[in-house]
Amino acid sequence: MGNSPQILRHECQEDTLILIPQKDLGEFRFDEIGREQSAVLKELQQSNLRHVIVDWSESDYAGSSALALLVRIWRFVQEQGGRMALCNVREVSMDA
Repeated sequence: MGNSPQILRHECQEDTLILIPQKDLGEFRFDEIGREQSAVLKELQQSNLRHVIVDWSESDYAGSSALALLVRIWRFVQEQGGRMALCNVREVSMDA
């Protein structure tokens, strides 16, 4: 996805987009999270991808902006008849 540094690595497998956070997604990454949201939604709109998996194995923290990003992606996927799942979420990873 371009040459800009990503906070989410994107992988595709059949009709599923796998997102892997590469950094802790705290509030100080608000601008990066906003850009990533646009990129993910554009990728979903312009492809046959219906489902999303978010694999937290490479990140330890997500602030409220990251949680809002996940909700927006989930709503889009749900509207398209797809599903979204989170995996490898640590108990202390999310901060609401």
